[in-house]
Amino acid sequence: MSSRVVLSIDVGYRNCAKVLGEVLETGHATRVVVLRAEVCDVLQGRRHMNVADTASQVVDHLLPWVDQATEVVCEAQVRASGVNYGIAHALLGAARARGVPFAFMRAKRKFAVLDDPSDRTPLKKRAVAQTKLLCRHPGAHLCVKNFVPPFCKAPKKDDLADALLQLLSHVDWSAGQR
Repeated sequence: MSSRVVLSIDVGYRNCAKVLGEVLETGHATRVVVLRAEVCDVLQGRRHMNVADTASQVVDHLLPWVDQATEVVCEAQVRASGVNYGIAHALLGAARARGVPFAFMRAKRKFAVLDDPSDRTPLKKRAVAQTKLLCRHPGAHLCVKNFVPPFCKAPKKDDLADALLQLLSHVDWSAGQR
């Protein structure tokens, strides 16, 4: 059995969501134990300055999380001119400088773990609904007790839902393992 700790980040300075999970792989199943989860406004309501200063603040906020991980996965940002693009790439540099492997994931790939890929409900709503279902019925291969309280308290649940689904997709977890 092998073990690794994966940090999944839904980048943002207003709603920065992160889920840290221990991934235990046996020959026939992948078990994920959520260690920590949080969504927060890194700038605490202040206006963002420029991309460099904002990215620096978000990276500084995330470094203690990166230091606990053996690898990091982050949603690929599609708008090269956006602040989140700058944050994501600054984070890539910070993780690599610490020797922590870093991967970008296409936004739609994280939805691969959803039970019904043919469902036409908007992805954000489906992500939240699927995450609620996983919280109620996690099965034997998913432990979410450290995820449920921050998820329930989050005013904007889709960011934490995205971070959890991204983590599960990154490690090829399958709801069929239940």
